Amino acid sequence: MKEKWEHKFKCACSRDLTVDEVKLIVKVLRKSEYKKSLDLFDDSSCNIPDKDKTYEKFTEELNKTFSKYKINTCIRKIHFLAQIYHESSRLKKTVEDGNGDQYDPENNVKAEKHGNTKAGDGKKYRGRGLM
Repeated sequence: MKEKWEHKFKCACSRDLTVDEVKLIVKVLRKSEYKKSLDLFDDSSCNIPDKDKTYEKFTEELNKTFSKYKINTCIRKIHFLAQIYHESSRLKKTVEDGNGDQYDPENNVKAEKHGNTKAGDGKKYRGRGLM
């Protein structure tokens, strides 16, 4: 696997990403932020079973998601990857920080506008998953 991204890869618009490509993308992104670990979803709050915290499983699920939601151009794929990379704290966690109380109506004037109409809605609907 090469150390840096080069334009030698075949266009990914109409094909699945490979495990090696996903590993390289993560490696380059983390290296740009001086992060050494390449482990996926290793935060203690992550609810993914250890057996599924592999690049093989992540790549498989990523490609399924691309197909299901018609994320079928290079720009859409890289945008999706960038979004989940950010939202999951660099592919480290799958649960939003905090307990969700900050989204309850008594703690946030915008809560009701977003559908959180009673105490406990923040915790009930806080972020889980990659996005």
